[in-house]
Amino acid sequence: MRPSHIRRAAGVATSVAAVLAYAVGADASGSRTSQPAFGGCSAAAPAIRPDVIITGCGDGGQYFADISWSSWTASSAAGKGTEFVNLCKPNCAAGRFLRNAVSLRLARVRVCSNRRLEFTRLVARELETGKVMTLESPWASLDSVTCP
Repeated sequence: MRPSHIRRAAGVATSVAAVLAYAVGADASGSRTSQPAFGGCSAAAPAIRPDVIITGCGDGGQYFADISWSSWTASSAAGKGTEFVNLCKPNCAAGRFLRNAVSLRLARVRVCSNRRLEFTRLVARELETGKVMTLESPWASLDSVTCP
């Protein structure tokens, strides 16, 4: 991951942790908010309208950055950004990142046991090739789950 994106992701994670209970958790009355969040590999700190989403959970070898969200509703979100994929040549530690302009869609909202709403499906489409990739969280097929 580029150093600027690592710093940005760390800053986002810190900011999200500070406002998590207010922004995406239960409010003072105990009811859930209407805006779902999304965490990717940062499932413990999901965010509303994140500007970085890490999907290469083991090594950060794939992520989306510079995301601009055109919509964010209670049922879906849409935006555009840049996908970074580590080519791992000659090896992953020394690999360079391929960049692709992508459109992003988030969907399949689930209610966590803590009453937080989270998107559980990410669909990315490369704008140049039209190639589509769908990623689902492990709890996407469940109706009510214990999210991290």
